[in-house]
Amino acid sequence: MNNVQQRVTVVMPVYNDWESFFRLVPQLDAAFADVDVPISIVAVDDGSEASNYLEFAHRLQLSRIGEITALHLVCNVGHQRAIAIGLADVARRRECDLVLVMDSDGEDRPEDARVLVEAALGEREAAFFVGQRRKRSESVAFKVSYQLYKRVFRLLTGKTIDFGNFSAATIDGITKLVYSPHCWNHFAAAVLRSGIPIRRIRTDRGDRLGGRSSMNFTALILLGLSAMSVYSEIVLVRVLVAALGCSLVAFVAFVGVVLIRIFSNLAIPGWTSTVGGLLILLLFQALAVSAGTAFQILGDRSRPLVVPAIDANQFILGREGLYAAPRVAV
Repeated sequence: MNNVQQRVTVVMPVYNDWESFFRLVPQLDAAFADVDVPISIVAVDDGSEASNYLEFAHRLQLSRIGEITALHLVCNVGHQRAIAIGLADVARRRECDLVLVMDSDGEDRPEDARVLVEAALGEREAAFFVGQRRKRSESVAFKVSYQLYKRVFRLLTGKTIDFGNFSAATIDGITKLVYSPHCWNHFAAAVLRSGIPIRRIRTDRGDRLGGRSSMNFTALILLGLSAMSVYSEIVLVRVLVAALGCSLVAFVAFVGVVLIRIFSNLAIPGWTSTVGGLLILLLFQALAVSAGTAFQILGDRSRPLVVPAIDANQFILGREGLYAAPRVAV
């Protein structure tokens, strides 16, 4: 580990489930008990309806974590955007050397958080150290859907996404990331596209400490679409090429049907008009998709984008200190 003491800030999005957050914090504190780094936590309150967090905060007794701050957002912006806002705020203040991103429900284990941080502190060449799940404990349907999502993502983007939000990164890496508009839609996909060096570290999924997960089939589809939106230009170009390919195939097939009808006796009565009509319909549909995709690409390039480093402050209602370690009298 480096001789110079470095500071770590943990960014955790929280939506209503403050009980899990305050159960996780002492576990995180214990995991870093013998790691000589000052730790602070930024809890990004994603428009929570629950207001009992102070009740839990007053009970905290911590040894390694020195400060916990709640960053209250004006409304619920969603898990990914809450992370982006929290990271933008941390990058703007630059009060740390390393940033740890993790969920607040216990599924990202404190012992794995320590592994990520120690790896990042010990080797500065890689800017992002990401947790890659060894095993998952969700339902079979969820696992199948997740594997399908990863394959569709690779098909449409040419990239493999095999990690989530759980990661440790240098403050310089975070600063670079929050100036990318891609970070607003999907953290992991933005990291993948950023070109920042990535080191994968195998981790296990922990048990949820309380409450119910908001991740369901619909949420998984939306999360997948958000990830693909980071590569929207690549996806649209691939769709355009596929549509043009279908147009070419439909045109060649139509010409073949006409030639068979004119120069041979193989055509069944009524067959030419039926097949030809279907091929013309397919041709026009493919051309319509091609034109629509082309205009979508052009439109996206001229549309103003949300850049977290610039726009995040618009979503911050205020900051609130939840915990500060008692000062030792000298």
